[in-house]
Amino acid sequence: MTNAFDDAKVSLAAIPGLVEALRRVHAEDPGFSGAPAPAAEGLSLYRRLREGLARAEARARNEAAARPPPALRQETLYLNCRRAGRTAGRFRCENALGREVEMRIVTRPFSIGREALTSPPKLLVSPAQLKLPADGSVVIAVQADLAPCPEISGHGLQTSLDLILDEALAIKLWIEIDIYELD
Repeated sequence: MTNAFDDAKVSLAAIPGLVEALRRVHAEDPGFSGAPAPAAEGLSLYRRLREGLARAEARARNEAAARPPPALRQETLYLNCRRAGRTAGRFRCENALGREVEMRIVTRPFSIGREALTSPPKLLVSPAQLKLPADGSVVIAVQADLAPCPEISGHGLQTSLDLILDEALAIKLWIEIDIYELD
């Protein structure tokens, strides 16, 4: 099995000769008579280098196309919280891509219905960034603190998390918090 750079390695071996031929063509070298033989040799080396690089590029593109990006999934985490209280939940993220991936989590703003909050709850996600090995999994904890916004009550407090795997959005995790009063 060859890798994507075998053709480029073979072609790169011609670079010293190509560089020398180009140097003699472009330099004011009194020993260079301008005869067509060195220029033709340089052109031949250049063409072989370009062909090798084109083959390596085509092979790399084919390999990249064989690995489709992860499909976007959506999940929902439902939480309950006392007004002005704290709540937490967790979920498991599994890497089924067959290769190690860089994972990071991006938090989105809280809203009630379609309205953004001026003083939102505090949201902590842990871990928020890590390398996830092939076929590995991690439990991610989510904590929401509603103390900074005691006026919020009722149903429908929402936010979301974007789980980014190798700089591609892979999972949208919706978080819905049902707020209740203690009697």
